[in-house]
Parts: sequence; C-alpha cells; structure tokens
Amino acid sequence: VSFVIWGNDQWPVATFLGGTPILLVLLATWGCAVAMIVARIRRSVFGMVLPLALTSWALWPSPMATPDPNQPSLNVVTWNMEDVRGDEEAKLRWLASLDADLIFLQETASDSGESLHPRIGAALPMHCFFGSYDRGVYVRGRVIEDKSKQTAIPHHRRDVPMALVETRLGRMQVGTLHLVHGMDPRWILRRLNVWERLTVGQDWREKQLDTALEQLEPETAPIILAGDFNLQPFGAQNRKLAARFQDAGRINELRGTWKDAVSLFRIDRIWASRELVVTSRESFRRPDSDHHAIVATFQFRK
Repeated sequence: VSFVIWGNDQWPVATFLGGTPILLVLLATWGCAVAMIVARIRRSVFGMVLPLALTSWALWPSPMATPDPNQPSLNVVTWNMEDVRGDEEAKLRWLASLDADLIFLQETASDSGESLHPRIGAALPMHCFFGSYDRGVYVRGRVIEDKSKQTAIPHHRRDVPMALVETRLGRMQVGTLHLVHGMDPRWILRRLNVWERLTVGQDWREKQLDTALEQLEPETAPIILAGDFNLQPFGAQNRKLAARFQDAGRINELRGTWKDAVSLFRIDRIWASRELVVTSRESFRRPDSDHHAIVATFQFRK
C-alpha cells in the first residue's frame, strides 16, 4: 500500500485499486502502527497524530493573494478534453466564455482522429496557437518563439509544445504536457508483461518532463506549465516540479481532477514561477469530459 501511494509515480496502480480505500487504509494502518508502538507508554490516542496530520495537510488549501485592482491579471485554463467526446460545439462555446489569456488543452482529436484545432481556433479568434494535433496552447497575444520538441516514445505521439509568448503580463514561457500514463491494457494483453509496462511508463514520463524542463530559461521570463501530468503527489517527478514551481491549481490534495477514477489524487495541474501569485482558482467538472478543467488567475508578486 505504501508503494502505491509513494512509489515512483505509478498512478495507474492507485487508480485500478481505488485511491479512496487505499488512502483510508494507509492512514488507518499508520495510526494503528503508531498506536501499538506507544500504547505501553501512553494512551493509544497518540497513534492518531500522524494520520490526522496527513489528513490536515491533504485538506489544507494553498494560499491565495488578494487581487490588486491596479495590476493586470492573467487568466489561465488547463483542460483534458477527452478526445473531444460529447457535444463539441458546447465545449467550444464554454471555452470561449471563460475569456482566458492562456488555454492549455490536451486530447483535442475527434473520435475519428481528426484534429479539432481549426474549429477551436475559430471559436477563439483572439488567440494564437502552437502545439500538435492533439495538444497545444492558445495565447491571447502572440507567439514569439516556438520551442516545441518531440520525444522518442514508442506507441505514443507525445511531443512537448513549448513557446515564449507575449501576454498582458509581459513575456511568459509556457507549455502544456500530457505525460504518458503507466498502463495501457491493450498493450498489456499483447505483451503480457505488466511490470515492464509500468516501469517503461515511468521512464517515458521522465523523458517527457526532462525534455520540457530543458527548454525553460528561468532568467528569461516567468514560466507556466499546465496539463495532464499523470503523477502521484509524492512521486519523484512531481517533487522535481514542486522544487522549481508553485502548484497554482491546488484547491486541496483530495480534490481529484479525473472524475472517472476512484483515486482522489490530482493529475491535472498548473505549475507557475514563484514571482507570480494566484488570486483565484476554480475546478470545473463538465459532463462531456472525464477530466476537470482547472482555472486560475495570476498577478505579479508585489
């Protein structure tokens, strides 16, 4: 159980086993273990300190700054559209209604494999686009330099759209990521090697993430990375991001963003440079996608 929660970003294991019971069992197990250790010296109630502390951390919201009316704001959206299933026009109208400055999208291909970017671009006429057929970024401003890269990942088209863009807050380095998950049931049936599939999935995610981070130049402009990261909160790759950026889309750690999974963990995130502050954030659950859309507003730190 501990391996599932902490171990090397293997989020599909937590998904298939069920994140909610795993978390509850983990907390209960640690509480009982500590209680048994201290029972001979103190009352067993002290064994609940650790699980209560972990639960408090998970439920504690990230801080937000008070908006400054004299400063410009940057509205950011990230959303995995789930291959544009459902009512495509309703999705596009909803995206346009958000009036966002940066829109990070993943899984933007139709059921037939056709890219929906021409239609998305028509619904967002004030935005410039960079990216690929099934992921990309729409910018209310202009794209100064496209830094997108391809990653050599078998069986997947997992490029890394990155660019230096001009926004109402000035120049920004932005990119969207859709890290490959660790389990494809169809490939497992063909290969019959579950452990190898989980292991190489982790390696592919690390390759994608490193490709993105190599393109960033913190001294050039503030950075915003957003997308479907498919990472556990305590995994090594998520900790690598947390060491460099703030988790701007965090309402609390138990507000999951993949609604079809039992897991409580967030896999859709917005990472931003620390010179930016979050003045608002919201999670939207829509019936036409299996992912929540995350919306956040930024200003420069005073």
